[in-house]
Amino acid sequence: MSQHCGHSVAALLSAAPLANQRCGEGPRILINGERAIVQIVVRDNNVEQALRALKKKMQREGTFREMKRRNHFEKPSEKKARQKAEAIRRARKLARKRAQREGLVGRRGGRR
Repeated sequence: MSQHCGHSVAALLSAAPLANQRCGEGPRILINGERAIVQIVVRDNNVEQALRALKKKMQREGTFREMKRRNHFEKPSEKKARQKAEAIRRARKLARKRAQREGLVGRRGGRR
């Protein structure tokens, strides 16, 4: 079996979705069935800043929400209700953005 940076090709092809390292890549996270590579650069040994950047990235990508949701089994009826509520929230947000662009509704928060 051929080798690639210490891993066999078979091991690379059958790697678990949450494997920590693979050929120099950072940790892999499985989101909605697709792999997302999250990489954070640590500059000048400033780990705190890198950790804040990682948390912000994970928050933006919805990783925390996904982990919390997968923590316990979700009944099909609960899943359906959650998806419906998310769709309503998205539609309202889109309508609000559209109304703001057309000038029908003022912006939230305003300038300081």
